[in-house]
This record gives sequence, structure tokens and C-alpha cells, in this order.
Amino acid sequence: MKKIITSLSLGVFLAAPYQALADTSQYIGGGIQYGVLSTDGRSEDRTTLMYQGRLGLNLTRNWVLELEAGVSPDSEETVKAVCIEGRVTFLNPEGNDLVCSYSDSFSRQSVRVNAMYRLPLSSAIDIFAAVGLGVIRTDFDFTFTSAQFGDRTLTPSQINNNLAYYNILVSGTDNDLALNNVGDETGASVDFAYSLEVGTVIADQHRIGVSYVPEYGNDSIGNFSYVGISYAWLYRFDPF
Repeated sequence: MKKIITSLSLGVFLAAPYQALADTSQYIGGGIQYGVLSTDGRSEDRTTLMYQGRLGLNLTRNWVLELEAGVSPDSEETVKAVCIEGRVTFLNPEGNDLVCSYSDSFSRQSVRVNAMYRLPLSSAIDIFAAVGLGVIRTDFDFTFTSAQFGDRTLTPSQINNNLAYYNILVSGTDNDLALNNVGDETGASVDFAYSLEVGTVIADQHRIGVSYVPEYGNDSIGNFSYVGISYAWLYRFDPF
């Protein structure tokens, strides 16, 4: 009898997770996200487009765990930044800043787990709030293209040939290292990031959300923050 009771108890213990999973509802989805990426040290924000996939698990009618993955294709832009403030006066008598131009190409891939709370407003509309945690990989290609004192344009070779000289001229100021990275840079960085999102699910099929990713990054690629709006079409395997 003792063996029978033990076997029954073990069977109930092992069956519990499967029963809990059977009581849940799963879905998959795909869509896009359009957003604005802000970078420290740059005056202009960058717009991005990301293709996303989702795998969701409704633990209850209200609580959802969601795995989200996204890929942003290569995006190339021209970036301008002040390299030296107007101190090299005999090269630019008007005291213009030296403004460097860069070709900045990058792509992003992200994987995140979202914990979501859904609140039904009607039989067809839910609103939700979610907190996510994951990683973002950034591949970048940063190329110095030109520099300009007012109306005078300098080529990369002219800057590189006189790099040490320019740094001597601004030695002892905050700009003495500003021209050290005029060469090409290519690399990748993986960073942890969390997100906040609110939105709505319509007819349990159309998911629309607005998300915010607070500052993340490192010294290699800079620090970023992100705001975006996404749409996903959902397919549910089982009803609630």
C-alpha cells in the first residue's frame, strides 16, 4: 500500500506541470516596429525599422510571458560632430569650429522576455502594460569622411597627415583627444537593456504597442535610448 501511495504521489507531482501548461494558451506573432534612436553626443536622432517575431504564453487571462526577437537591417547615415572648437585661428581666422563628418552604418538584433499584464476593456479589446529584459547586439561601421572649417573642406588624408600637429595646437584643452578616432571603426557590442511598453490587443489578434528603452550602451558604441511603436499579427493555438 505504501508503494502504491508513493507512486500515486509521484505521478501527481510529475503531472502537475503538464496540467498547468495545458491550462495555458500559446500564440505566435510577427510584425514591425518603427522608432527613434537617440545617441549621446549627437544632435540628431535616428529613425529605425525592426522586424519582430513573438512567442507568447498566457499563464492566466491577465498574465502573459512573451519572448520577443527583432532584427534591424543595415542603416547608413551621415553624422556631423564638432572635432575642435575654434582655437586653430591661423587655419580658420573666423574662429570656426572644425566639424567632422562620418558615415555611420549600423544594424541591431535583440532578444527580450516581456512580462505583460492584460486588462480587458470589452470582449474584443484589451489594454496591456509590460516590462521587458533582454540583450541588444549592435554591429557598427564608423568611417571618417571629411572635416570642415567654415567654407574650407579638409579630406581625411589632410586630417590624418596633420593629426599630431592639430592635437599639439589644442593640447591641454578638452579637445586634445577629439581627433584620435578619425580612422575607420568596425565592430559589435552586446548590451543588456530593459524596456517599458503599453498598448492594446484587438480581437486577440492585433497587438499595437508603444515601447521605451532607457539608456543602454558602452564606451565602444556610445549610449542609446529608444522610443518606438510596433504592430504584430497574432495567431493563437488555443482559446483562453
